[in-house]
Amino acid sequence: MRVPRQRVVLATGAALATGAVVAAPTLAVAVLAIDSWRRVFLALAAGAVLTTLVLSRTVTKAPESSTRAPDRTFSDAVRAHWPLLVTAIVLVALAGFVWQGVFNFYPMYLIRAKGLSPALANTLLTPVVAAGVPAFWFGGRLADRLPHVPFVFAIIASFAGSLLVLTYAASLVGLVVVTAAMGYAIHSLFPALDAFLLGSLPTDAVASGYAVYSGGALSLEATGSVAVGALVGRGVSFETIFRVGALGLGVVLVALCVLYWLDWLPGARSGADPDPDSESDSDHDAGPTPRP
Repeated sequence: MRVPRQRVVLATGAALATGAVVAAPTLAVAVLAIDSWRRVFLALAAGAVLTTLVLSRTVTKAPESSTRAPDRTFSDAVRAHWPLLVTAIVLVALAGFVWQGVFNFYPMYLIRAKGLSPALANTLLTPVVAAGVPAFWFGGRLADRLPHVPFVFAIIASFAGSLLVLTYAASLVGLVVVTAAMGYAIHSLFPALDAFLLGSLPTDAVASGYAVYSGGALSLEATGSVAVGALVGRGVSFETIFRVGALGLGVVLVALCVLYWLDWLPGARSGADPDPDSESDSDHDAGPTPRP
């Protein structure tokens, strides 16, 4: 029996988030036990190589999901579906750009702006990642039942709102709650965008289209850390950067909502009304691996 590709994304994303939650404390315990970062990193490298070999062997032995030729024509996917791909990239990269800048400087932000100890600041990374486990699971299930684009808009608004509230949070309890809410919101965005894209692309362009989407989105998102680092280096406070990021994201979101309402957002209508009971052929191909 073949599994619908949206469910593959949902399950894989939840597994990735769970692994991230387990990996951090495991790594910390390993460092304390081995007392050498070099040995820990060598062990991680060896584990990565072993995992890659096992995955390669598993994929090689796996039965083909269909009799069609492999979907590897990236240029054809871009030419045929570029409006949809651009829309998906814009939707995820806007929030992802802000998120990368926040996440990679989060402990430093908590130390400088909130006065937390380094140990406590690093510990608060745990609820951010842990929130991804239920976010992938419940967010993915909701994405299969709700109109895709409005659901994505709601998630982006939640993320921007939680980031803005974070800059005003003063108590430790408030920081923990807002941190978890922000982590839940941003991790819900990934399965929601995957459901939108996988539900909109034709089956013969899913793999190549998703690859183009992932590569484009990640390339744009990665610059968020560079932007925050450059601004902090010029003396701009974290609070100011994060507030501008949240408000700027809100302004762009309003513009996107207007475009969607006017039906001027390319590709945004094609996957807007999912049918969870649908068993069409396009739902029966195992899809690509979701973003971590």
